[in-house]
Amino acid sequence: MKINTNFSFLEKGYPGLMHLAILAERNCYSDPSTTLAKLRILTEKLASILIDFEQLEEPHDKKQMSRLSVLANNSDTPSEIISILFNLNLDNEFRYG
Repeated sequence: MKINTNFSFLEKGYPGLMHLAILAERNCYSDPSTTLAKLRILTEKLASILIDFEQLEEPHDKKQMSRLSVLANNSDTPSEIISILFNLNLDNEFRYG
């Protein structure tokens, strides 16, 4: 059965990302908190994939803010993408450090 989603393009190379994106998409209106949680997990995985793709060193503390700093300072990832990833993680950093 084919799932109707905006993220089917991820299915072939990144099925784990697609699964998280579908969960976020499904809960967007009924449970926004779940959507944000799934998007944060997705952005953490995406940042790790970008670091691997650009052959950068994973930060020792493995924190998302450190990953984003590595990407912002050492990669060809557009600043707009870094900003989106940063903003999705920002509220989480204030809550849990």
